Amino acid sequence: MHKEDDRMFVIDEILERLKDGEWHPLEEITTKISLTQFGAQTITSFLANQDFIEFNKEQRKLRLTPLTWEFLNEIQRFEREDMSVFSSP
Repeated sequence: MHKEDDRMFVIDEILERLKDGEWHPLEEITTKISLTQFGAQTITSFLANQDFIEFNKEQRKLRLTPLTWEFLNEIQRFEREDMSVFSSP
């Protein structure tokens, strides 16, 4: 796997863990994805700078921005609808 693929996998994993829209401690995310502190800070800073996530520095918690949460939920809805085409009545 290329480094770019690794980064995208980690970003996907972070977004997947935040898809409930709730605040999550940074340590919870880094532990579940096996990220180093530096890796977590780098990737979460990138996601926050791009307005994908909100990061509460005082509490060290993060969550999806409302727009990202809506976007990901719409993607899931479309995926469910696409899969229903393959289901038999």
